[in-house]
Amino acid sequence: MHFEIDSVWTAVGSPVLIDDHDVVFPPLPRTAGVYQILSATHFYVGEADHLHRRFGGYRRPGGSADTKFPRTNRRVKRWIVGELEASGPSGVLIELCSTAQIRFGNGDVSQLDLGMKHSRLAIESLVIEQNIRAGRTPVNLLK
Repeated sequence: MHFEIDSVWTAVGSPVLIDDHDVVFPPLPRTAGVYQILSATHFYVGEADHLHRRFGGYRRPGGSADTKFPRTNRRVKRWIVGELEASGPSGVLIELCSTAQIRFGNGDVSQLDLGMKHSRLAIESLVIEQNIRAGRTPVNLLK
């Protein structure tokens, strides 16, 4: 079976570092979707059923700062803060997948429902591969 997935990505802007390690993100929709956070050399791709709430977890990650292997929220925030300190707001870009469709070999086209986790995971996996092929390192490989 042959199929192709086409996804539409929109740059929503860059986070801003304020008050010594507090991060403010650009306005994000209160909908489901896939996102990528990009720097020149690294990336993080994720999916969420509520993007606005997901980024709120990056802003205020909770948990203990002393944890040897911190939760994803804490690890991603630490990476974002480091990138912003090193290169300023232009060094980090957030992009969202707003719509996607799947085209089958027989010519059928179907819109992917990003409210469904399996649709988001399919796009997330493809975007991870695309970033690796572009030479970026996934943030989850950082210690």
